[in-house]
Amino acid sequence: MNSSQSTELEVERVGPAERKEAKALLMRCHLPLVGLNQAELWCVKGSGGRLLAVAGLETWGGHALLRSVAVEDESRGSGIGSLLVTHVLNTAKSKRATEVYLLTETAPLFFRKLGFKKFARSRVKGMILTSIEFRGACPESAHVMRLVL
Repeated sequence: MNSSQSTELEVERVGPAERKEAKALLMRCHLPLVGLNQAELWCVKGSGGRLLAVAGLETWGGHALLRSVAVEDESRGSGIGSLLVTHVLNTAKSKRATEVYLLTETAPLFFRKLGFKKFARSRVKGMILTSIEFRGACPESAHVMRLVL
């Protein structure tokens, strides 16, 4: 798939019937499933309705948590991940979030290209710290990143 094809694709909300496929993609990408039911999930589908990418959003007052961003191996580098994350960030903004956080072990460069900056875990404040991701689903070694909306 090339980048021009990704602009033809649309982002849509993951429905109940697609959650199993979304979880399978997250497992293939070695991302935690714990707490996933608390997240609003979005996806990009390919031909035949197959999920190519998935991303989750949790809102915690004025803060949001971007989580569970996964792209099928054959679709990486096509722009699908950026398209999806941009949509999720716009959704966070529409929910009046002023900051979006994420935890990543493998993709800090990808998120940096989207405007996220490394942020000290000790500086994170508010209800977002009660999220399952911050409480242990992601290890202490994970990079904390933040984007001010």
